Amino acid sequence: MDRSFSIRGFGTVVTGTLISGSVAVGDEVEVLPSGLRARVRGLEVFGDSCREATSGQRTAVNLHGLEPAAILRGDILAPPGVFVPTRLLDVKLETIEGEEGVDNLASVRFHHLATEVMGRLRLSGTRRLEPGASGFAQIRLSRMVAALPGDRFILRRPSPAATLGGGVILDHLPRKLRAPDAAALERRLASLESPDSTVRLREFIRGAGRAGADLPALRGRSGWQFDALLAALSPLLRAGSVMQVPGEPPRYLDSSLFEASLEEMVKLVETFHRSQPLQVGLPKGELRSRLFRREPAEVFRFFLDEAARRKRLRVELDRVALAGHRVELQGEEAGASMRIEETYRKAGLNPPEMEEIMAQMSLSRSKLESIYFLLLKQGRLIRIKEGRVFHAEALEALKRKVWEYRGTSEVMDVSTFKDLSGTTRKNAIPLLEHLDAIRVTRRDGNLRRIMPPPSS
Repeated sequence: MDRSFSIRGFGTVVTGTLISGSVAVGDEVEVLPSGLRARVRGLEVFGDSCREATSGQRTAVNLHGLEPAAILRGDILAPPGVFVPTRLLDVKLETIEGEEGVDNLASVRFHHLATEVMGRLRLSGTRRLEPGASGFAQIRLSRMVAALPGDRFILRRPSPAATLGGGVILDHLPRKLRAPDAAALERRLASLESPDSTVRLREFIRGAGRAGADLPALRGRSGWQFDALLAALSPLLRAGSVMQVPGEPPRYLDSSLFEASLEEMVKLVETFHRSQPLQVGLPKGELRSRLFRREPAEVFRFFLDEAARRKRLRVELDRVALAGHRVELQGEEAGASMRIEETYRKAGLNPPEMEEIMAQMSLSRSKLESIYFLLLKQGRLIRIKEGRVFHAEALEALKRKVWEYRGTSEVMDVSTFKDLSGTTRKNAIPLLEHLDAIRVTRRDGNLRRIMPPPSS
């Protein structure tokens, strides 16, 4: 936008050239970079009122909900929530033949559309661009601007005023350039400079990291319309260089980055197995916090599913293990496991506390705890309400007793259940709540109604 003013009876009016897309009366729009929103009350194209304006037309927009002072020269109207303002730009810069060239870290005046803002230039891989030369650079601006890849710009010297050169914006949401990253930056920006839209799109997807990006994010990253994005995505998906992560909406992930991340996952699980040989696997929550803390849940699920499909990893409840990993106890550890399990089996529905069992064994507490949790993971021992632990066979036998009792009565109280199970009240209540949870019984006031067995 190059002007904003107020007309009596109409309110705020802004003028400018529509760069792309269209705008219609009634549309909600966002003013960038401020993020303020307004609604289009009316439109004029070359002085004539209309309902819609399209790309390339010189347009006056009557806005409802904003004062003229809230809009600055160089601001842009855009669909709400699509584009992200920035202060950092990766660019391809060309200096003017016959001028003085430009030095690294030079202060410059950045001109983009109707915007003029001060900035500092950081050259990539060189300390100076001579007159008539070209190269990649990063510009840090003194305030936010609304700019997109493909936009042209001009650089001028602040004082004395002189035009130094100009170029094209390659990335409006880059990482901060650091000296060791120069080679990688050159490769990345060479891809973003490519005339092939699929090459540029893959670089945007790669830049999104292991989180990937959905179509709305890619639109905001590239400035392209959805049909152009889909056209560029199609060959990448067919070639396998980009993967689609299921979701609403789906996300797109760079395949080479996926492979590297998958190897990182596998190595992390391998390291865990070496350090914790008695554990079934690495807790799923720990794996996510180590590698996927900032990524959406559907991306983490996608990695796990793909790792399992390729038989690299397997998921057991809340643990992740190598596909071929099996915990094999030997010697004292195998003996301790058998003793713990047998103690619970013989105790039936009145088991001792694990502390009592540990006190009678010679292995270290940490090893005994690992064996104990392994038995829980394997399902030989089962933890129910209030942390009570029983042997799986004891709980199966209890279910059969309850279903057999159903032939006498379809309801029972706590006292009847204690007599039936032979357990104490301390265990009776958690056991009844466990039976409720697995739908063997259903609480009905102070009674339990016994549900039919699955085969009935």
